[in-house]
Amino acid sequence: AVRPAISPSEQRTYDAFVARFGGGISGRPLKEASLALARQAVNVVASMALDREFHVIRCGGIESAADIQQSLDAGIVLNQWYTGYFDAFARDGHDVYRTLADAISAARPTWR
Repeated sequence: AVRPAISPSEQRTYDAFVARFGGGISGRPLKEASLALARQAVNVVASMALDREFHVIRCGGIESAADIQQSLDAGIVLNQWYTGYFDAFARDGHDVYRTLADAISAARPTWR
C-alpha cells in the first residue's frame, strides 16, 4: 500500500526488505495513513466514554510543525517523531526542538 510513495530508485531495496522482514517502512510514506488511523482511534476512544485518561499517540510521517498541527486538529496531543527527527536534526542540529517549537508557536500563537 505504501510502495507508490517509495522513490523509484529505492523500490528494489524496499521490495527486498519487505520480502525478507515483512515491513520496516517509516517516515513520509506513512504520513497520510498515520493521521487517518490516529484520527479514527481518537473517535473510537471518544465513543467509549472511558473512566480513565487515555491518549492516542500518532507515529509515522511526522516531519514538521504543520504535521503536529494536523495532529492537534484531529485531537491527537502526543506524537512520536523518528525519521522526521533525524532529518530535522541534520538540518537544525541541537536547535531541533527550539526550531520546531518556534514554528508551532508562529503557526498557533496561543498554543503552549
